[in-house]
Amino acid sequence: MSLAILIACNKEDETPTNPYDSVDYGTNEDNTDTLHQYDIISVHQDILKPRCATPGCHDGVFEPDFRTVQSSVQTLVYQPIIKNNAAEEFAFRVIPYDTTNSVLYERITNCCFVNQDDRMPQDNIGTGLDEELIDRIGGWIMEGAQDFTGSVITYPNTEPEFTFYTAIDNTFSVDLGTERLNDIPYESFLIDHGTDFYIVPLISDDSTSIMNLENPTLSFAMSPDGFDSPVQQVVGTPISVPGQGEFMLCRFNTNLFNVDDVVYMRFSCNDGDHAQDTEFPINSSIIEYKTFWSFKVR
Repeated sequence: MSLAILIACNKEDETPTNPYDSVDYGTNEDNTDTLHQYDIISVHQDILKPRCATPGCHDGVFEPDFRTVQSSVQTLVYQPIIKNNAAEEFAFRVIPYDTTNSVLYERITNCCFVNQDDRMPQDNIGTGLDEELIDRIGGWIMEGAQDFTGSVITYPNTEPEFTFYTAIDNTFSVDLGTERLNDIPYESFLIDHGTDFYIVPLISDDSTSIMNLENPTLSFAMSPDGFDSPVQQVVGTPISVPGQGEFMLCRFNTNLFNVDDVVYMRFSCNDGDHAQDTEFPINSSIIEYKTFWSFKVR
């Protein structure tokens, strides 16, 4: 028993070797922030988070979202804007290497983008950021609006988007798509035989204007998926209306069909950057989209 106690006591008295005793931590106590002033991490830390991600502003309530570095980049670079100026001069919130066409830079430097004294941030209406902070945001953009890994985001160049349309008479004054079969909003709209009118697909594209879209075609079929052999096709005509924007007009007359025909429509076009035309609805679309893109002749 005494031998066991002696061994236990000797083990408790031993001091283990610290493997980190030999590490030289140095004596330099300089904690200077080494982030580049145009680095997005630094810009977010010093400007976007404290000045813009305030309660009720860009704190996730609406885009752009400045809560984190990642959300800032993802909702800024090549992201379409919601509010434009009167001249419709801007397409994206931030364009790498281009402060002139980046709406973020415009909003922090222009006193009156849309309204008087609407310069951002709005925590002190009429008073903008200090010039040094503006220069840092501008510097981040001009150095490529890099993400936190130092990568420059490439231009997205997605396919055209269109899921909705307007049916309007040839005087552009009467919406013909409001009267729907069985009063169901996604069913066929009702149209009289012999009516001359337009289908206007509501199109957006991130790289190509509506005026430059290729192969704009409205096809007609007598069944929801019968577009391998459309019964009729009309070519769309792009127009530009000053102050209102660009539109694609597909004009035809219902005398192409018979009374009581239910006619399904499919629009297609190409932005010039993709091998295949973009079309909608497609065979895999839900039936409600297919019936919405149809009309019944009466």
